[in-house]
Amino acid sequence: MTIPRTQAAVEAFRSANLYSRRYQLSITAPAPIAAAATEAFDRLRDMRDIIADGHGNESDLYVASRVEYDEMKEQLISLMRKDLDQAI
Repeated sequence: MTIPRTQAAVEAFRSANLYSRRYQLSITAPAPIAAAATEAFDRLRDMRDIIADGHGNESDLYVASRVEYDEMKEQLISLMRKDLDQAI
């Protein structure tokens, strides 16, 4: 049995426990990190929706959303590293 694309995209997102991880960061991380994590989460959710709508990894819409997500992820990683460096 094949799972419909929309359902598969939603299940993959849900199975990674991203909602609980985002909440965990929102209550434990400094505000700039929590905000960047929310932005990265939102970009990832946008990508999920684009995939669920049937766009493949070659489509312009997917590629643009992937670039936005990667940029936000790198910004989040940078903020987290700076915070860790200050803690040492």
